[in-house]
Amino acid sequence: MNPLRWSSCLWLWFMCANVECLPKFHVSSRDQDDDFPDVFPVTMNYIVDDSHITDNKQKVEAWLSYVTQKAMYEFQVFFHFTLNISYTITYLTSQSDLKS
Repeated sequence: MNPLRWSSCLWLWFMCANVECLPKFHVSSRDQDDDFPDVFPVTMNYIVDDSHITDNKQKVEAWLSYVTQKAMYEFQVFFHFTLNISYTITYLTSQSDLKS
């Protein structure tokens, strides 16, 4: 499966899981590790806005971790390939340049 196809599937999966995300992919075949040709690495950045300000920060981070692990598991079960998803979390409250 080519990188554009699996990244599009990943985006659709997150949309179905009610994670609002923008379809902005920078995918390159150079990102694949030659030692593990059937494992596709993906790096994501979750941006948490002020609408979750009432939620506990630990609960938000735990939910994002769960969604990420669930995505990796379901992609392996349904699409028969392995995603290795790493992620970062950006809070808009600490990013004044992203707020506007």
